[in-house]
Amino acid sequence: VLKQALNDPEPNVRWDAAIALAKQKDASGKRIFLDLLDRKYLDSFPNLDEIEQVQVLMVVINIAPLLSDSDLVEPLTQLKNNDSNLKVREAARKALLNY
Repeated sequence: VLKQALNDPEPNVRWDAAIALAKQKDASGKRIFLDLLDRKYLDSFPNLDEIEQVQVLMVVINIAPLLSDSDLVEPLTQLKNNDSNLKVREAARKALLNY
């Protein structure tokens, strides 16, 4: 059911499915995870304010090490080095310690 939800037309459903799968160490939603680690992607949702963006980023950053996927290192590094939010930067730094 979660894997099917990765193709749902509603972004929140796709995001939640990718997060739920990642918590089970299933990387089926990796493409969605890569999108969620990209501020430009998050900016494309006008109803997602800065606080909500940070919440999304924090969840994804904290779960990313469960996947142990090297494709996530670059976006995490970008967040660690460049994000405007210090909490996001610190979370990304800590997540990268697990790679």
